Amino acid sequence: MKRFEFRLQRTMDWREKKAEVEKSELERLHGVRNHLTESRNEVQAELQELGHQHAGANSFSAEELHRQAMFTHSLHNLDRRLSGEEHRCHRNIEAQVEKCVSADRDHRLLEKLRDAGHRQWTAALDRETEETAAENWNSVHSRKILPPTE
Repeated sequence: MKRFEFRLQRTMDWREKKAEVEKSELERLHGVRNHLTESRNEVQAELQELGHQHAGANSFSAEELHRQAMFTHSLHNLDRRLSGEEHRCHRNIEAQVEKCVSADRDHRLLEKLRDAGHRQWTAALDRETEETAAENWNSVHSRKILPPTE
């Protein structure tokens, strides 16, 4: 009997690589989200620090107040932009998770087909081996039972 061969092996390999690519893209998106979160935390910490400085100071010149107000305003704008990017990144992560699940499902489907085919091949091989052994046993024992012909 010939050896087991899965006709869709190349397709299964391609789907496995595709699943790996989708997973690495998901990891990249998680890294982007973590970077955005860190940036937002830094901006919010800076805003809190400015609030504490302003509350602790007794007097500011108009120019200092104006600069601080402009800086605070720009930090709030940056925080809003980072928040928007963080939400977009979260949506992208959700979409990428779906792609990963789909790619894994496609790959697992072919693995199941290969495993089922291998089980069938193994069963056929076992049957063939058993039939051959039975034929060999019968041929050896049939010579012992039958009287020699003259």
